[in-house]
Amino acid sequence: MDRKLINHFIRGYFDGDGSIRMYKQSRSDTTSASIELSGGYNFLFEMNIFLSKYANIKNTKIHKHNLTDKIFRLRYHSKQDIIKFYNFLYTEANIYINRKKKIFDDFIDKQSLV
Repeated sequence: MDRKLINHFIRGYFDGDGSIRMYKQSRSDTTSASIELSGGYNFLFEMNIFLSKYANIKNTKIHKHNLTDKIFRLRYHSKQDIIKFYNFLYTEANIYINRKKKIFDDFIDKQSLV
């Protein structure tokens, strides 16, 4: 696959098998977020390496899904990694799931207010 198309591929994968959630930290009353990708272990292993190399996102542990041994989860929590993931996904993007991008946008807007 052409390197220039990888972020579009990952965005499509995220739109299908990924999630983002925003939540309030109970102790500090700050807004946090997490992103998660679900899939097979080998695919997520390669995705983790790729995101580290091309989006400068820290490698993270791949977790087994609670319901089955065949599905795994790749999850990012740090604000910096979430913003890097956003920038990587949506650079030169015009096709995406609006509700997922809106959660990213809302999270980034809240970070700029801090």
